[in-house]
Amino acid sequence: MHINTSPRPRRSWKRFLLAPALLALIGAPEVANAQEDGHRLHVAVLQTNNFVVGPGAMPSGFFKWEGDTTWTHMGWKKSRHNGISFNPDQPSTMFLACGNGVFRTTDGGASFKIVTSWDVTEVQDITVDSASPTTLHIATAYGIWRSTDNGDTWTETNSQIPAMRRFAQTIHADYGQGGHVIAGGEHGILRTTDGGNTWGFVVSDVAIRDIQQSRSNPDLWLAGTEDKGVWISRDRGATWAAVTGAIASETIYTVSVDPINPERMVAGGYQTGVYVSTNGGSSWTKNTAGLPNLNMHGMIIDMNGSGRIGAGTVGNGVFYSDNDGRNWTYAGLKGSEIWDMEMIGGRQ
Repeated sequence: MHINTSPRPRRSWKRFLLAPALLALIGAPEVANAQEDGHRLHVAVLQTNNFVVGPGAMPSGFFKWEGDTTWTHMGWKKSRHNGISFNPDQPSTMFLACGNGVFRTTDGGASFKIVTSWDVTEVQDITVDSASPTTLHIATAYGIWRSTDNGDTWTETNSQIPAMRRFAQTIHADYGQGGHVIAGGEHGILRTTDGGNTWGFVVSDVAIRDIQQSRSNPDLWLAGTEDKGVWISRDRGATWAAVTGAIASETIYTVSVDPINPERMVAGGYQTGVYVSTNGGSSWTKNTAGLPNLNMHGMIIDMNGSGRIGAGTVGNGVFYSDNDGRNWTYAGLKGSEIWDMEMIGGRQ
């Protein structure tokens, strides 16, 4: 595969945000159409440092970036949101992995409802099967569940996994291969190729915090681990290997791959700052200048082609960089922990 490493124009995320923000004043259908023209940054937030008791308390939950340091809150204001996913064919349909179940909106965030029952709680992550967007998979503290009807009903799908090994922290459905899903948790990396009917460990005894796939090279997958740095698969998740260097002993909460150039990757976690690789993970540069703290719980690279890196900190909000982390600009949500970041819009 030829990789284009030539410099790309550094377009601001704001150019993709202003038009949808204006259309929001006209009506919801226009918002959905605008999202298809450009992916918009959304984050799952837990407010901490700015918390006050009483009606003036800062909201937690689901936020959409409008540009500069302005964010729009959507949905419940005091819910614990851990993960975000959406239907790529209908971006106004979004799903949140929450402490008390799965939240769904079909109107772009104007309204939400819980679509899981009392026995599905502590949902850590959620993913939509892009080959069949009404099929969802969730990672929970008690195992993996699946819905094939857009979240209306759910079935536990990991009965063959020993109960003591079912805690799942992260889950990701293959962008191009239906039924192929990879999950990670306290006991390693799990993989299914039949939509969750059967699961098997492909990595054991390595605690996994995040798993992501390259959009431009679907064979390439990344995993962030507890105390063992970043792991990479180059065969669509069948086998994995740890990267070497200083990052190899770090606790990595979040990873991301550039959607255009799969050689470019970012990672962050506990007291790490931001690690950037521009050579497919062979080497990593640690960038911390300008960041208020070194704890990262969410990272993403812009899907709109700008190459911008977004970093979600623990306690200090969102920052972004247009030069591979050498400098950072504050984007708002001060006092919050960012638990997930997602660019929501039509297929790319």
